[in-house]
Amino acid sequence: MRMATIDSSGRLLVILGLLAWLALPVCTWAQGQEAEGQWGLAQHLMKEGEYYRAITEYKRFLYYFPGSPKADAARLRIIEAYVKGQWWEEGIRKARELLAMEISEEVRARALFFMGVCQIRLGLLGEARESLFEVVRVSKDPELRARAEYLIGETHALQGDWDEAVRLLESITQQSTLGRRGSQRALLVRGRTPLPEKSPWVAGALAAILPGAGHLYTGRYLDAGLVFSVNAAFASATVEAIQRDNLPLAGGLAAAELLWYAGNIFSAVGSAHKYNRALHRELLEEIRLPERTLEELPPLRTEEGGDPP
Repeated sequence: MRMATIDSSGRLLVILGLLAWLALPVCTWAQGQEAEGQWGLAQHLMKEGEYYRAITEYKRFLYYFPGSPKADAARLRIIEAYVKGQWWEEGIRKARELLAMEISEEVRARALFFMGVCQIRLGLLGEARESLFEVVRVSKDPELRARAEYLIGETHALQGDWDEAVRLLESITQQSTLGRRGSQRALLVRGRTPLPEKSPWVAGALAAILPGAGHLYTGRYLDAGLVFSVNAAFASATVEAIQRDNLPLAGGLAAAELLWYAGNIFSAVGSAHKYNRALHRELLEEIRLPERTLEELPPLRTEEGGDPP
């Protein structure tokens, strides 16, 4: 009787084990389908420009499927979403977290690239160059290297070092999609530099000699006419008050004239600086890469296929 019970229990265990073995592929397939659905939702939100929600869904994907072949791609997409959403500090923080992990060179290069973009936007040009030079060193993707080289050229242009910017733009390989653009922009910069800047010292000196002349020098003709007219009016009124022996009025007008005269000098110097900044900004806008070129990179190899179980 006892042996029959043992035999029955043994057969039951065998049957349960067989059923579990048969169900395993089904469960694995279902898990793979669930992972694909979660990944697809995050990708859809990213495409629709709902970057904060996309970040949440990529994080959810990593929580539920940490061993997925797309895990590193999800981490990169999170950084990309921060870049597109213009959350530069957070983008740098997430990139550093990813760089501290054991990752492939391809993932490392992309994380460094996005970090370089954030650093440029924050004005950390020296740090950006370090990140982007590392991209050039480790990446095997000629397109990614070309983008990094182009951005390094931009950092020099932002600092007014147009010669170095030209050298770097010309060095971009012609085999990349940015090769032709780099050559064209280098030619453009060569033709327009050195920029015809206005000297703040000259502007200030001209304004001191003749109120309004400094503004005329920087191309602000309406301001020049206004400054000259007001100074002439104050000077004329002061002289007239003196001629009429109205010394208190003459003193007040003379003080106002001195303030206006000094303001005219400082304003002329500021006008020269604004003129020069506008020149740099205009040329920078012509060579700067479009945002979509910076943010949108081809998918990683692990993103292109399905999500293996």
